[in-house]
Amino acid sequence: MKQKTVLVMLSGGLDSCYMLYYYLTQTDYAIHAHHISLRYPSEPRWEEEDTASRKIVEYCRSIRAFDYSESRFEIGFKRYVGRDSDTQLLVAAKVAPNLRGEVHLAIGWEKSDFELEVNRQRAKNHVTENLWNALCDSIDYPL
Repeated sequence: MKQKTVLVMLSGGLDSCYMLYYYLTQTDYAIHAHHISLRYPSEPRWEEEDTASRKIVEYCRSIRAFDYSESRFEIGFKRYVGRDSDTQLLVAAKVAPNLRGEVHLAIGWEKSDFELEVNRQRAKNHVTENLWNALCDSIDYPL
């Protein structure tokens, strides 16, 4: 039987920190957490998110062992147009082929994320799901 690995995209926010904690305490799946340091001038929150991610990883390693990796994106233009989740999907599609076994992706969303009309429409139109499927289809590796 193939090993199931959950790839947790860790932003440093409450939703993804809880998600990592949940999968470590409530499942026996292999876990790989990946943090993306998204750096763009209009929202200089990356330092706090990087620090929070590292602290939660340190804490969660006392629960049980898991793998962790990081990447960094520097977006040089003033206005960042797009969703952070789209960048997470792109990076997840690059990380997943490096993991063993069957890989499942976990990206955190808070209820308040859906207060924005754009996010409600994206959910209604399955934009995140369709983007993930397109990225998986573009990889020369079975995901």
